[in-house]
Amino acid sequence: MKIFNNIFTLVIVLAGLAGCTKGQYDQPDNQVRYSVANLSEKTRASEVSFLNEFANPSQAAFSSVGFLHAEGVNETQSFYGTGAGNGYEIISWDGSNRWEPSITYYWPKGSASYVNFVSWYDAQGTPDLATLSETSLSWTNRSIVAGDNILVADEAWRYNANASTYHIDNASVTGVPTLFHHMLTRVAFNAKPKKLTDSGTTWSVAINNFTLKNVRYVGTLSLKNADPETTSTVAWTATDGTAASWSATTATQTVSGTAVNMTTLDPVAVLPMRSFLPQALGLMAINFDYTIRTTYDANNYIEETANSGDIRLNAFTSSVSEWGMNQMITYTITIDPEANVILIDPTAQPWGVQPTQVISIE
Repeated sequence: MKIFNNIFTLVIVLAGLAGCTKGQYDQPDNQVRYSVANLSEKTRASEVSFLNEFANPSQAAFSSVGFLHAEGVNETQSFYGTGAGNGYEIISWDGSNRWEPSITYYWPKGSASYVNFVSWYDAQGTPDLATLSETSLSWTNRSIVAGDNILVADEAWRYNANASTYHIDNASVTGVPTLFHHMLTRVAFNAKPKKLTDSGTTWSVAINNFTLKNVRYVGTLSLKNADPETTSTVAWTATDGTAASWSATTATQTVSGTAVNMTTLDPVAVLPMRSFLPQALGLMAINFDYTIRTTYDANNYIEETANSGDIRLNAFTSSVSEWGMNQMITYTITIDPEANVILIDPTAQPWGVQPTQVISIE
């Protein structure tokens, strides 16, 4: 059992514990736990299980830092000490109904003592630990790869006991309220034929290659928070108080998809769903070769291969002007073998909802 990490804190807490027995102190209700949920929609009405982020729930975990204010003083101390290293703790799912630190911790008992909690999940790395504080959280020049996933929870301010807030993963178990938000966007490109047969004529349609060009993939996310001076949770904002957003560098990359043969009218993936740095559409464009074989009868057919040219994603009037945080976007390319006109009619939905952006080649 680990309580605090220096004698100063211990003296303060023991002073506040006058008249308390060890049995009173070590009750399960005094053990620090977490009450965790994930925000999939843009309203708090759609809290979903954080376990959905993991293919294997037994590996579900996130990181958290606790800032202890003993007896309410302004100076902070590390509630978790060295924890898992660098002053943060790993909070893991126990496989049944609890999110708990790797070591058992208990709440401070001083009447004016409280802890502020900063929590995040980063599948591929860590934030800037050297500058992490109660009011500052950042990732600097972070390269985003396909399997990346970064979530940040609303900061839990001034807690001195477990709270009954989110009961998505852990039923009636109380804990530090921890509501996560996705910091990245996920995008996929699918393709399908508009038709494969008509009046005795049949077609086969294939995309021979697919590329997504001019994608920015390195960015900085700088977040700030502020003490509400009451026990509550507060969402992070940009340092100027506006909505949180990434600042992308000028570095770009080309992302390659896969060749597909479309044998039914159902969409098939030419670029499976993956993570991207949130960004303006800028100069992003798709380009692909496609082959159409028109068969009139057993002895007569025509096969043609064409190139789509660069199709700029910002060249079409739509509701999508950027790839935003907490969005999942699916572009569906529809190829009509009887024509050759390219249209885009995009829409977007928050993460967790199946959205569609439509690209038509008719």
